[in-house]
Amino acid sequence: MKRGIPVIRLLGFIAIAGLGCSSHVAKLTLFSTKNVDLSQPHDRIDRVEETDHRFWLLFLPLGGAPSGLRAATQIQDDEDADYLTNVEVTEGGWTLLAISHGWVTVEADAWRQRSGKPSTK
Repeated sequence: MKRGIPVIRLLGFIAIAGLGCSSHVAKLTLFSTKNVDLSQPHDRIDRVEETDHRFWLLFLPLGGAPSGLRAATQIQDDEDADYLTNVEVTEGGWTLLAISHGWVTVEADAWRQRSGKPSTK
């Protein structure tokens, strides 16, 4: 029984040291970085998601700060979307001793202007 106590203490320490969390940051009705003629018909593509993240080693950041704007713009570029609706932005992170990870996730409905020819994507 005495051998099990250090193992339980070690697992308890790892559980406390490895805490993480996530929170809902924003909900947007419409997002676009393009000039869009909303009087033209548009087709909804799909619900899409993009994440921007960064690791930390001790107190040193490895990369740029996570950005919701960068993630939303990446969705528009990847999906060739004119605008996004029902945008939800969440952020979160976890820490395990000297290593940390933080992220921003953007989830949205992407829309593209309707055309007579099929999409290339």
